[in-house]
Amino acid sequence: MNTEPIHNDPNDPLISVFVYNYDPRYLGQCLESIFNQSVLRNCEVILIDDASSESFRDIALEYVSRYPRRITFQRNRKVLGPKANLRRSLWLARGRNFLTFAKLFELF
Repeated sequence: MNTEPIHNDPNDPLISVFVYNYDPRYLGQCLESIFNQSVLRNCEVILIDDASSESFRDIALEYVSRYPRRITFQRNRKVLGPKANLRRSLWLARGRNFLTFAKLFELF
């Protein structure tokens, strides 16, 4: 059995945090909370906008410009739901060790 990690690039983040939602109310607080955690210093955020409002997109793009190497942002044209977005995030994840999820109303 091959036990080598899939990602061998030492520049890849250790942790991928999947954030999926369509409600902009807590997006900024959620992202700030993730990036302020000392344990999550070497993480990436996979942010999926599931066909939400323009305000969600605007907030997301503001954070992408602030953290361009740490956020992967995808916007759906139509609502796909959690299962399809989870699948998408798994394909986008570069985390070498862990994949975790954050709901917008859960602050770390």
